[in-house]
Amino acid sequence: MNRWALAAVMVAALLVAGTCTAQNPPVAGAQQPSAPADSGTVPTAQETPAAEPAATSTAEKPFHVEAGGFYQHLDNEYSSWRGGDFRMMYSGGKVFKPFWSVSTQSRDEGSQQSYGFGSYIHFNKSFYVIGSISGAPEKKSLAYPYYPKLRYDGMALYTVPGAKGLVLTAGYTEFQLAGGRGRIISGGAILYTKTVILSGAINFNENRPGSKKSKSGQMNFMHGRRGSYWVGGGVGGGKVAYQMLSAIPFDVRYDSILFNVFLQKWIGQNWGCILRYDFQDQREIYQRNGVTVSLFADF
Repeated sequence: MNRWALAAVMVAALLVAGTCTAQNPPVAGAQQPSAPADSGTVPTAQETPAAEPAATSTAEKPFHVEAGGFYQHLDNEYSSWRGGDFRMMYSGGKVFKPFWSVSTQSRDEGSQQSYGFGSYIHFNKSFYVIGSISGAPEKKSLAYPYYPKLRYDGMALYTVPGAKGLVLTAGYTEFQLAGGRGRIISGGAILYTKTVILSGAINFNENRPGSKKSKSGQMNFMHGRRGSYWVGGGVGGGKVAYQMLSAIPFDVRYDSILFNVFLQKWIGQNWGCILRYDFQDQREIYQRNGVTVSLFADF
């Protein structure tokens, strides 16, 4: 199987599963939330370096859809998080391969929805980019938002000549949330073999106001083959740093650790399910255990 076919499965398993964790960017300048958002890791859609989906052939279906739900339990008297996601992708184009997403999240305080659109843009066999924009309508009934008001993501991927299966990545994220702004700049690599995909990245995070900077990183792996199963997981962590706005602004800093495992299994020729478990330790704030169940289909 060529590297782009493997890449398509990586997109299916990691991008959507990452979205289902319902992680938020840092709360820059926000009032005290009931559960602080995590700035120790890169969140949601482009959190894991991804590769270009396989070019559509007569044996492949151009449309890919996924729908799933998640439940996350938090300790330390925080409310549970639950919600769902829907994602569709069209990979039949030679240059543009667009995707759409809708996410919803509910807590005891209320619920909120987020909408996103993006595309893979193929320049040549060695270089392509992924761009996306997402946002969540404001809800005055919520004390603080669950999703960014507006978010931009971009990632460039370059296949290294002479280095079989090695792809270098560079990413940029800009977001607005809870009266503040932030950005994440990342760099990493993906390595493809016949049955294994390894990826890793380091992230440089900045929150405003206060221009608070921190670093984080993640590593991921997958093993299996398309049409049968993929099993994998990842670890990540880093520093969380932001400024809390109050009568007297003060700085917040703590460590965050993430861990996840997943199984993607084909049940039929063109459909199957994805099971995922997530663990997060926001040091001295809360621990979060989450389960996500998704169905996918190609047509």
